[in-house]
Amino acid sequence: GWLRAWVLYLEGVPAAFWPGTLYDRTFYTGPTGYDPKHRDLRLGTYVLAKMAEHLCGEVDWMDFGLGNAEYKRHFGDESWAEEDVLLFARRPRPVVVNLARTGVLGASRAGKTALERSGRLATVRRLWRDRLAERGDR
Repeated sequence: GWLRAWVLYLEGVPAAFWPGTLYDRTFYTGPTGYDPKHRDLRLGTYVLAKMAEHLCGEVDWMDFGLGNAEYKRHFGDESWAEEDVLLFARRPRPVVVNLARTGVLGASRAGKTALERSGRLATVRRLWRDRLAERGDR
């Protein structure tokens, strides 16, 4: 009885979905998805509204999970920062793994920061999602 899922159909064809888990009067949203050809319709917002409507009497909280998404800023009223902590042993192999990881993450963050400052981050993300959708990796 914990699993809840909403599927939006357009003309009998699934166009968007949003699952989640209800536990102890808190609804934890899961990964959402939609057919990219309907991007301009903002189907996720509609599914979120219906989801909230259906859950009204059952929940006290909706937990949107990790990450920074537009809908979280629009529909959420509380947030907090969380951070992973990794510990590496002081031996050669773990030190090398940590150095490699730090280099990759540093390059990734530098690229993301450059895209944010140029105002192109949202465009790159959209292009990346479109590319994955074409390959069927969604």
